Amino acid sequence: MRKRVLGVGVGLSETLDGETTPYTLQSVETAAEAREQLRTGTVSTVVTARELPETDGLTFCAELDRDHPSVPVVFYPASGSETLASDALAAGATDYVSQSAARDRLASGIERAIEDGGTTGETAGGRDLRSFRRAVESSGHAILITDTDGTVEYVNPAFEELTGYSREEIIGRTPSVLQSGEHDTAFYQDLWGTILDGEVWQGNVVNECADGERVVVDQTIAPIHDERGEIERFVAINRDVTARSESQRRVERQRDGLDVLNQMVRHDIRNDLQVVSTYLGILEDHIDEDGRQYLEMARESATNAIGLTKSARDLAEMMLNADGDREPTPVREAVSSQIEEVRSTHDHATVTVDGAIPAVEVQANEMLDSVFWNLLTNAVEHNDSNEPEVAVSATDRDGTLEVRVVDNGPGVPDGQKEEIFGKGEKGLESDGTGIGLYLVQRLVEDYGGRVWVEDRLQDQSTEGIKQAADGGSRRPTDGQSTADGAVFIVELPTV
Repeated sequence: MRKRVLGVGVGLSETLDGETTPYTLQSVETAAEAREQLRTGTVSTVVTARELPETDGLTFCAELDRDHPSVPVVFYPASGSETLASDALAAGATDYVSQSAARDRLASGIERAIEDGGTTGETAGGRDLRSFRRAVESSGHAILITDTDGTVEYVNPAFEELTGYSREEIIGRTPSVLQSGEHDTAFYQDLWGTILDGEVWQGNVVNECADGERVVVDQTIAPIHDERGEIERFVAINRDVTARSESQRRVERQRDGLDVLNQMVRHDIRNDLQVVSTYLGILEDHIDEDGRQYLEMARESATNAIGLTKSARDLAEMMLNADGDREPTPVREAVSSQIEEVRSTHDHATVTVDGAIPAVEVQANEMLDSVFWNLLTNAVEHNDSNEPEVAVSATDRDGTLEVRVVDNGPGVPDGQKEEIFGKGEKGLESDGTGIGLYLVQRLVEDYGGRVWVEDRLQDQSTEGIKQAADGGSRRPTDGQSTADGAVFIVELPTV
């Protein structure tokens, strides 16, 4: 059966006079007459003028797209423009041909439309085309299509909203109207060289909107090829990342400021405190008994301040390297080095190791030392015993390393066992800042592990500390057992 082409407001026989067509031509004057013909289900393609007696062609295109989606439509206005072409395609037209064009252009347009649909229903090509058009029109990303010279042929509503340029203002111009001056000539040469070679270009572009405001878009530009494989158009998809870019710049500025502060803490302030501590030691031989207690208070404050600079330095390092790489890190070396460090700085405390620390590695970084430094110093400095005792043990169980730090201090009340790791939470009777244990939890969680505290429920002997360090009972075994000290437990996955 010959395909049937219906002209609406268009005398097809007169228009295509002399053209040999493989389809039947019929013409009506009004949209109402066209609707009657469409109800028969025998119309293959519609060609509509722009000016119709009771409506306009664009509105009629949209109606056909809604009510007869299987019938392709060729929009055929008396005179045309790129803006009108864009509006027609957006309204649902399959193709656009101006009446000022040669007759063979209309014949070709009809043939293409017939290939996209038929009397028995819409072909896959027709469905794909309509689905694509609707997707582009409703997309939240700004989309524009240009010819190979960069002249804009189409923009979607999201483009208008993002840039402030209407279709009428932008179609027929080039995207250079959006240039903000942020990028140099080499940037655009690289962009054009990539897409003219048939490759996809992707990158961030700073554009200037119609109102002068700047937006940052993540832009992807891809070539569109014709049936011969030649590039005929380019499509650009723009995702607004202005807020993300501004946030990144703000974070970079904060990181720069934090890095400067970290350098001050690590070098200037810490060095000055070391000098103060040294001179206070020299003064010991030059102060009488009445002033000795004040000297000791000054020395203790200087020592605490040095420890505070270490915690502040470690916290800054953690924040600066929050997205840094993790690598297999030996645990035995980290634990052993920090035990020696605590022994040298707290000579009044006894720090022991129960058993051998397993020679395993965990996914971490150089900040792993800070985990054990803070747990050990917490066990010593927040200890109310005259002779602080700390025992360390570690066990590797089925790919999980458990490190236990046990002390003979006052323990941690149940109501504070979780809160003690909060930012700014201080230990019992502590004058510290509460940074240490907060830092421990942040680092351990970054390494994929967890940390918590339990009671050491043992008798009052040193043997009780050893039993707790060895993973002994945490429950009272008789009436003589009491809560005496805390057990900080760190679990880390091994590699």
